[in-house]
Amino acid sequence: CPLIDAAVVDRVTAELLDHPTECDYVSNVERRSFPRGLDVEAFFFDTLLRADRLGASAAEREHVTVGIRLTHRDRFRTRDVTADRDDSDLRWTVDTAEDLELVRALFAGLGLASRIAPYDEIITWCRAHPELGRLDEPHHTWDPARERVGGING
Repeated sequence: CPLIDAAVVDRVTAELLDHPTECDYVSNVERRSFPRGLDVEAFFFDTLLRADRLGASAAEREHVTVGIRLTHRDRFRTRDVTADRDDSDLRWTVDTAEDLELVRALFAGLGLASRIAPYDEIITWCRAHPELGRLDEPHHTWDPARERVGGING
């Protein structure tokens, strides 16, 4: 996720730290509104230990939050952080060659090799260049939120 935004990370972690008695886990992925690639999940160390004790499947061992978000959801208190608008149609993660092509175009178009741009600026650029926004359309990232217990194929 080469375009991760520190302000988004701060929002998610602040939500966790501001509500320590009300939640074990906070993310911006359950109710997706940020572009894929700005995914942030935060949880306390004791939550990680509990997920470790409960995690039995290969998917839970590899993707620790599968247990928190899906398999053992009833054992964890979760909270969501959402953006002011829905930009979940955008994808800035790098899992495929097409993803890499898009990120390279973003870096070139916005001069990101020499500066850090807030994600709102990147969204504006993407919306002005819609021909690049769906380079990865035939490909999909594995999303444990779409899977169900017993059907996780990692």
